[in-house]
Amino acid sequence: VTLVTFNYDSLIEESMRQHYDWQYPIMGSNDFSNYYKNDYMPIYKVHGSINWWRQGKPKIINGESYVYDACSSAYGKIDPKSFSTFIFNNQYGSGLPNEIYMPSIALPLREKTSFDDCPPEIIEHMRMNIIDVDAVLVIGWKAGDRHFVNELKKITKIKKIYIVNKSASAGDMAIKNLKELNVEFQRVDKKFSEFITDGTLNDVLSDFSTLSIRS
Repeated sequence: VTLVTFNYDSLIEESMRQHYDWQYPIMGSNDFSNYYKNDYMPIYKVHGSINWWRQGKPKIINGESYVYDACSSAYGKIDPKSFSTFIFNNQYGSGLPNEIYMPSIALPLREKTSFDDCPPEIIEHMRMNIIDVDAVLVIGWKAGDRHFVNELKKITKIKKIYIVNKSASAGDMAIKNLKELNVEFQRVDKKFSEFITDGTLNDVLSDFSTLSIRS
């Protein structure tokens, strides 16, 4: 099983810690291999995380640094590319001593266009790992992120995609955005909690087993 998430929160990591003894990276480390090299399943947080930071140098204008101005990047006062080193810090908002940093999360736009807020090593590993996937379970995603749809288009073995969303129209939107993959789709119009508790998930996983899912 391979998990790709577009969310920033750490609920998945906390669940992995509680149930599988998964461990976060070392504080202040730029080694994120725990996310994709573990005994359970790789976790690809392709739009960043609330406990990931980018370290670098601020853009200085007239002798003033705009690093801590939350809106400054929108006005070109910070060049995000100058913050090229990713570090892990789970003490939200506390910062790291004597370092300049900015949160590594993608701006919450309707459509995102890049993986810039995810450490490159994670994206590289994801691309290698998903190439053999032959079935996909989509939870609440409308497939509006073209950069990830383009990654799915490179996978030639996908036979079926399940779309789980409480909104039928949102499910149809996901299918529309993924139709160029030319695979079989099955829409499941349920809330995620209902999908889990009423047995539908077990039915889907039984179907997945016939499709030879690779871990």
